[in-house]
Amino acid sequence: MTTIEAIASDEQLPVAVLCEALAAPRSSLYRRRTPKPEPKARPTPARALAPDERAAVLDVLHSEPQRRS
Repeated sequence: MTTIEAIASDEQLPVAVLCEALAAPRSSLYRRRTPKPEPKARPTPARALAPDERAAVLDVLHSEPQRRS
C-alpha cells in the first residue's frame, strides 16, 4: 500500500483512481494509515479470588492426587 501512497504523492493522482487501477481496496489503505489503538487493560472482576487464594487453589489443583495421566 505504500506504493500507492508514493505514486499518489509523486504524480498528484487521486488515491481512489490508483486503487481502482490496481484492484486494491481503498479501505485497506486508509486502515493502514491510522494507528491501532492500544488495548485497554481489563478490570479485575469483583468476584475474583485474591492472589493468595488463587495460589492456594492452584496448589491443590497441581497436587499429585489431582493430576491425571
